[in-house]
Amino acid sequence: MKEFTKNLMVDNLIVHDVPKKFSKKFKKENPDALCEEIVLSDVPTGFDNDLIKFFHAKIASTIGSTNAFEVEFDPSLVENKTREAICKYFEIGKKTSFPVPESEIINITQEIAKALHAIQSAQNPGGIILFIPCHNKNCHGLAILKVEREDGVRIQQKMAGQGKKTFEVEHIKDLMLTNKTKLFKIVLFYQDGENIKGFVCDQQQGVIRNREVANFFLIGFLGCKLKEEPHVSTKKFYEAVTTYINDKHLNDSEKLDIRMHLISTLTNNATVINVLEFARNFLPNTDMLNDNIQDFMNMIKQKKIPESFPKDIQLIAESLKKVKYELECGIKIIGLEEIVKNHLLIESLDDGKTKFEVIDHIRKVE
Repeated sequence: MKEFTKNLMVDNLIVHDVPKKFSKKFKKENPDALCEEIVLSDVPTGFDNDLIKFFHAKIASTIGSTNAFEVEFDPSLVENKTREAICKYFEIGKKTSFPVPESEIINITQEIAKALHAIQSAQNPGGIILFIPCHNKNCHGLAILKVEREDGVRIQQKMAGQGKKTFEVEHIKDLMLTNKTKLFKIVLFYQDGENIKGFVCDQQQGVIRNREVANFFLIGFLGCKLKEEPHVSTKKFYEAVTTYINDKHLNDSEKLDIRMHLISTLTNNATVINVLEFARNFLPNTDMLNDNIQDFMNMIKQKKIPESFPKDIQLIAESLKKVKYELECGIKIIGLEEIVKNHLLIESLDDGKTKFEVIDHIRKVE
């Protein structure tokens, strides 16, 4: 996925304006208030080098970040207009060898904009939705950016040839290249062989932290679900690091350090785990080649663990409370992590061995 964003080329830009809806209470109290109507472009918006650089940087820094999650279409959702339109985009692209003809992509993006407008409630702020057909050397993609605008701010349309509507590039730049932008939701779908892969990043809320955002945007609008449930990814990551500690020829000090950082990573306030960052920060490496990191990441790939995922420790909560040290002589030290930390003194010796010292009363001998 990150390889796709590195060499990203912007092909086109289509912009639609999806306004905020009024609540039933507001309409009742203000019967004469006029709701804004959805404004759809009939032709693409022109773009220049500034916007190309901006979009490339924005997509790469968000979809390529630790806050982006891999998603897939949810087959349990019988009907979803956005999913149908995205699938249609790639079907037409395969037939035409890309790019998708302008008339087709206008219709497709209009359908997606209408779907967003239909599902939004008065709780969702108004905004513009941008569609960016893009590609790299190997495959084609479609990025969707939902940019929320301040109340009362509306970008201006202009008339293109033959009376067709579009949005002027200067207004898009004014909205996006300044501090007026309140929020980005970014989605990237791209063709990987016969499959359509997707990544979602919500810069403000996070896909998981706010379940209402997940239901509205991820499920309701996109018709998607996370590629793997967070609690499953978290458990697999915990088991992979534990396996790595015990299988690798690490010295005692390194094993203890990695274990400590693993527990800290799983119990701190961070809501996302990035596997590569963990490896770079906490695994031992050489000056020339990060052999340990590469071995670890190869194992992560083999176990099909996402590179980044929302943290959920529900399946390993009990395991995190306990720790077991098994020594080569056969002695095992088992206890609750917090108690072991307070009563067991661990010291690394010069000969590579580890000294364990426990000072306490004996409760029972068997």
